[in-house]
Amino acid sequence: MKKGRRDHPGEPIPDGHVFAAPWPAKGAKKAAGRRDKVTYYRYKADSARRSLHGIDTQIAKAERAVARKEPAKRNRVVKLTGGEKTINRDLEAKTRAFAGLKA
Repeated sequence: MKKGRRDHPGEPIPDGHVFAAPWPAKGAKKAAGRRDKVTYYRYKADSARRSLHGIDTQIAKAERAVARKEPAKRNRVVKLTGGEKTINRDLEAKTRAFAGLKA
């Protein structure tokens, strides 16, 4: 997946595309008889649309919590550093990058 995104940056993933991610057995596990594995991921545009809507909702809620307009309950996007609340933009970017992909 990473190689495909590196080779084609900015291009949208076609709907229904299937990625194969090899997971080779190494060292002691290979000696114990574990075989190489492959994990398959599929992309659906409809699933990505719903995931992005959910992420936007979470970010809006986190922004209200940071502005102290509502309590910061179990919001995973709010980062607490000391007594300061901020929005974890790294986590937001990571979740947006994987929207629509399912193993």
